[in-house]
Amino acid sequence: MGWSKNLIYRYRYTSRVPLKDEDSSLEVNWCEVTVINEKTGKIISQNNRITNHEITENNVEKIVKLDAANRKLRMKAITFLKITVII
Repeated sequence: MGWSKNLIYRYRYTSRVPLKDEDSSLEVNWCEVTVINEKTGKIISQNNRITNHEITENNVEKIVKLDAANRKLRMKAITFLKITVII
């Protein structure tokens, strides 16, 4: 699984992780993507997120891609707001 040549995308995920060390704590699902340069073995980026959506082997890549797109959109909106306020 990967988005680009010469990059390795490593996914990890787990379900029903308690946010606190209490019996009544809210449980969430967690996933992480680590992007590694195949030639050098260096980590290029590492991101993780929590969600209330079920994460499985079949959807972890899609969840990570949607999160990346969402972050990009939020950053564009923040930049637009900063420019609008300055003008």
